[in-house]
Amino acid sequence: MKNVSYFLQLTGFTAIISLFIVLIEWQFPARYVHDAVWSILIFYIILTLLLHFLTVNAANKNNSTFMTAVFGSIGLKLLLSIAFIVFYLLNNRSNALWFGINFIVLYLFFTAFEIYSLLRNLRALKK
Repeated sequence: MKNVSYFLQLTGFTAIISLFIVLIEWQFPARYVHDAVWSILIFYIILTLLLHFLTVNAANKNNSTFMTAVFGSIGLKLLLSIAFIVFYLLNNRSNALWFGINFIVLYLFFTAFEIYSLLRNLRALKK
């Protein structure tokens, strides 16, 4: 049941982020939003789901490996993000500044969402 709840929270969060992207694109056409922003968003949705399920499975197997799984998922997220940036910029260097800005903004939003979800779940377990 927790996975369904997390998926619904992620879906709502993604819908809000998507709405902001559409509004910025509408208000400032081709100015602040890179063409690859939707690819970045999909990358983070898939990465967030994958890392969540890996962390939950590690926590269910053994509580002592929970912190290792959390730190491992943070490191894996960072490495995969860097790989995504390098791969994209090697193949397409157009407007690299806005690509980087869009990427970092989405990285920070999704990291904040993961931290919020993690703290919320830990508080529920503590009670």
